[in-house]
Amino acid sequence: MSLSLLLGLAAAVATPDAATLHQQALQLRASGQYASAVSNLERASRLEPQNSRIREDLGETLAWDKRFAEAEAVYRKAIDELGSSRDLELGLARVQLWEKRYTEAARRFRVLLGAGRDDVDALEGLAQATYWSGDFRTARRLFQRLLAVRPDHPEAERSLQEIDLSMRPLYRIRASILSDDQPLDAARSDAAVTLFADPLTHFEAGGGFYQLDADRISRNVPYASVGAATKWPSLKLAAELSARYLRFPDETSSVLGGLKLTRSFERDSVSMSWQQSELLATATSLDDHPSVNTTSLRWEHSSKWLAAASVSDHRYFDDNRGSSADFWILMPVYRTNRVTLLAGPSAAFRDTEENRFEFNAVDSIPEGPLFRYRFRGVYDPYWTPHDLVEARLNAGATINVGRAVVNARLSGGYARDRFLTFAPDRGSTPLPSFTFPFFLRRDYKPWEAITEVTMPFRGLQFSAAYRHTVTVFYKADALEASLVGKF
Repeated sequence: MSLSLLLGLAAAVATPDAATLHQQALQLRASGQYASAVSNLERASRLEPQNSRIREDLGETLAWDKRFAEAEAVYRKAIDELGSSRDLELGLARVQLWEKRYTEAARRFRVLLGAGRDDVDALEGLAQATYWSGDFRTARRLFQRLLAVRPDHPEAERSLQEIDLSMRPLYRIRASILSDDQPLDAARSDAAVTLFADPLTHFEAGGGFYQLDADRISRNVPYASVGAATKWPSLKLAAELSARYLRFPDETSSVLGGLKLTRSFERDSVSMSWQQSELLATATSLDDHPSVNTTSLRWEHSSKWLAAASVSDHRYFDDNRGSSADFWILMPVYRTNRVTLLAGPSAAFRDTEENRFEFNAVDSIPEGPLFRYRFRGVYDPYWTPHDLVEARLNAGATINVGRAVVNARLSGGYARDRFLTFAPDRGSTPLPSFTFPFFLRRDYKPWEAITEVTMPFRGLQFSAAYRHTVTVFYKADALEASLVGKF
């Protein structure tokens, strides 16, 4: 036998054919050796470039190894060179699903279902795409359809159980107390029940009351509330509607409403809202019925970093008007399995057209032949900031301690505004014979600290939070606790 023939036989024995490489790759993949399996499949694909099955397994193995971009490239190249097929399109749709490109994946799964209405793999992929994207309403119908085709499908059974569990009626019990230097002490307690019409539509009804105490005056402010919210994931729209019947401290009753529309994008959302709110934050509010209508436009971003910005117009019950703007950003600075730290800046602006600050007392201090006057006043009946500009640094920490989650936030910075004061500052008589108001600039350092603990407890979720706030308007301490459960 010639030397060349011997060498040819040896090479043939040493070099596996495409089928052998393919089989070896599947064995390597089954044992979790994805990199070696990919290498074998690539060699097999070069030997038999027209073998669609080898390319399908290559794309799938790359996806299992979380090399999604490479997997997508393999599927697209195979479709371009070999033509579209059910298995290649299914593999590409699954890669897009695992990359969290839910809209693209769902579109491709729907095309496959158009060709085969009972295609279990395509139906499962479409159900998962809608479920993982948050469209529980459509996902529920698709998983039910999948069970009709394949009654023992474990993924469909599990997902339907999760969706049905999310639709169980909720109840919430909440209580809070607040003490500030207005002086005002406020206690609030309420309870609410939430019922679901479908996985994305719920209705809430509840009631509660404020207990307000200031300067030996005590008022009880009861209220009842209803609300509804729904989402249309295909349109990326959400809507919330609310109304509250409230009896103010001066026995005036009113219905306060609210409406919010939100449009979602990939990592952003834009919302418009109109909200009527009571203003029960000063001692003088106990003798009135102060409220405000706030119209806002808000943008929010959520990815590895968080951010939000808003502008608002405020129209008060007494025909006064105000405006405000806010911006903040939080970036991750440290992350482990148990601890996440975020930090970033924020800025705010507040202004009101008319002032509601009035002096109600004068201290007279003798200074030689004259008297020095010190005017004391109150906001009647709500705070009215003027040209308030504020900048802060904010930090937050989320800590997992066993089953409990602890959230701690700290913010502080610098602010400047215009405030109303009175003159004259001195006079020859114990009390001023006349007064006149004027504005001055002032600087101050606002800060806030919040600690919140949330933990499950016998099928319930318990949370408690403490907040200490220091602004130019007041210093306040607040404590809140809530209990949420399912019927």
